[in-house]
Amino acid sequence: MTRTPRRSRLRAMAAMAVAAAGTLSIAGLATGAMSKAAATDGTLDATFNPGQTGANGVIRSIAFTSDEKVYIGGDFTQYNGTAVGAIARLNADGSLDTTFNSGQAGFARNSRLSIQSISVAPDGDLYVSGDFTSYNGASYLQNNVLRLNSDGTVDNGFVPPRFENSYFAGQATYLQYVKMIGDRVFVSGLFDTLYPDPNSSSTEFAKGLVALTTSGAIESTFGANTQLADGLSTARAYEIIPVSGSTDFYVHGSFRSINFQGATNFGRVKNDGSRNLAYANDGSTNVGPNNQIRGVAVQPDGKIILGGAFTTFNGSTTAKGLVRVNPDATLDTTFTSPSVGLTVPSLALDSDGRLYIAGGIGTAFTSTAKTLARLKSDGTLDTTFDVSATPDNYDIKIALSPAGKLYVYGALTKFGETNVGYIARVNTSPVPSAVAPTTTTVAAPAANPGVVTPAGVPGLVTNVKATIKGTKAIVSWDPPTTGGDPTSYTAIASPVGSAGKSGSVEAMNTRGDLSCTVDAPATTCTITGLKEGSNYGFVVSASNASGGSGGAVLPTPVKVPVVKKAEKSLPETGTSSSVWLLLAGGLVLVSGGVILRRRQLS
Repeated sequence: MTRTPRRSRLRAMAAMAVAAAGTLSIAGLATGAMSKAAATDGTLDATFNPGQTGANGVIRSIAFTSDEKVYIGGDFTQYNGTAVGAIARLNADGSLDTTFNSGQAGFARNSRLSIQSISVAPDGDLYVSGDFTSYNGASYLQNNVLRLNSDGTVDNGFVPPRFENSYFAGQATYLQYVKMIGDRVFVSGLFDTLYPDPNSSSTEFAKGLVALTTSGAIESTFGANTQLADGLSTARAYEIIPVSGSTDFYVHGSFRSINFQGATNFGRVKNDGSRNLAYANDGSTNVGPNNQIRGVAVQPDGKIILGGAFTTFNGSTTAKGLVRVNPDATLDTTFTSPSVGLTVPSLALDSDGRLYIAGGIGTAFTSTAKTLARLKSDGTLDTTFDVSATPDNYDIKIALSPAGKLYVYGALTKFGETNVGYIARVNTSPVPSAVAPTTTTVAAPAANPGVVTPAGVPGLVTNVKATIKGTKAIVSWDPPTTGGDPTSYTAIASPVGSAGKSGSVEAMNTRGDLSCTVDAPATTCTITGLKEGSNYGFVVSASNASGGSGGAVLPTPVKVPVVKKAEKSLPETGTSSSVWLLLAGGLVLVSGGVILRRRQLS
């Protein structure tokens, strides 16, 4: 495992601490020293899918693998001329990855087809939601959210409820959003009725937003009665974003209240699904936006940038389409809110803190209408980002890959004068070189000059959890609150006796245990190869250059369920040209006649 040298980490931390008036950044990282490559920022990356047709319909969602492959979902049926059925995986160069769902039909619908959202789980599986009737020929009309294995096959270990909307005469409805956060799968869409068992008439009420377990069951601690309301059954969230350092979530979309409490298109929800009162719409000064929030970007300092179709925010008429609010939801007056025209449906902050905006920007910054731009920390245009050519449609979104590459997708068919097939990659310069910090250097102790004191061994991690999915365990934890900063974590799964006692950490390490290791700051990893019917204990430890912590043990072992095999039986009556075997004493009449009687095969 490769670990980041401490000196490099310190350089990165120093760079993030620099105060400057450059582009919007993490703690004000200066960006004055740019390479010549910065002159091409904002231009089309011609190395992505060159000379190909791309998708033949709108791309509505994308997600990334750790090796820079790209999942796309939307209204399309082909990519580069190959039938793909509304979902595909692209290689890093933009070509079609034919190893994903190879030769299969993909999603289908009688009259319309749309994949609205894709979310990649820590183990590489993906959750997909939208509006469809079948996948690879099998009917899925009743739920419209699936979990797929990384090869594109359906993972039948996830059985979600059936979603319906009473306003639309009880019809199955499309789902706007799905995302796995921690050990929960959040789903949002135009629904107000849930059937926990899709084949039963028993219902539960949940409006617009629900949390599911990784098996698809309704997650009771979040609350089945969580509501996003707007007067009709059309409220939904476009995105849910975890709040750093908290168990709360930011929610934005199209709604007027959360659990009967005012929250106009944006709010903060607690871990149990209730609304955080700090984000209340009190009807006077704190009224939020007067229209939809379509894009949200959260800065490391807790400030939140909001983009959408609104013309006022908390009553301020200067906030038109783009604002920044403080962590308490009050308007940040240090940010010059430009009037950006129709709507800004998408925002993105890169690892250098640069803010990208996409949508109906209009002539907010230039004499001719544009759809893509990069801004400085004060809300003014970053002129080092070339906007001479931008996408030809304002109904677009943007996303940054793990390596920081900028993708534009949506209804665009051209970038400038170049045909792009509903997705494009945009040139951006790498993160600028670190500049010397302005903080005072602390001298080394006189007794040991020139020696840097180690950060110290990390303390114990907390809140260890293990979620079983088939023969895999998704292990999660919270970082230690004492000791030095971890550079990596290791999770171990050990089989335990029928008494269900995990034993000591030392004992767990001597029984042929299974494990997974990840680099910090990740706080989840997946252990594979568990045995059905076995109990496992779990332990997680942290380490850095100074050493490793002790192991934090999950208090109660977890049992891996045994997957029931479907029973096979012979028909009671019918015709057959085959010869039935005589099994378990069951006599059957055979060879071309009518089968009169049989017993179930054992």
